[in-house]
Amino acid sequence: MPRSVSTAAVWLERACVPDDAIACRLLGVMKLQGMGLARDVERGKQMLTRACAAKDDEACRALKAAVEDAAPPSDDAGVGDAGAAQAPADAR
Repeated sequence: MPRSVSTAAVWLERACVPDDAIACRLLGVMKLQGMGLARDVERGKQMLTRACAAKDDEACRALKAAVEDAAPPSDDAGVGDAGAAQAPADAR
């Protein structure tokens, strides 16, 4: 078992290359958050996309959240409660 996060990232990268969905998801989240390695949002999204394509539902949810976080604010942003975004019915 790796003793540091950066060492874990190296092993996850090796596992992700042949399409290990869990390794790709974990590495993607680490890259998005800059956990133990340099923060790289685009590479993190790539890893999550690979894991999501391999049917990892958690990776798909993490990717969706990352994309939503990166989305520009809507025209209604800052209008108060009337302009507050609401979660879609299927997300509640």
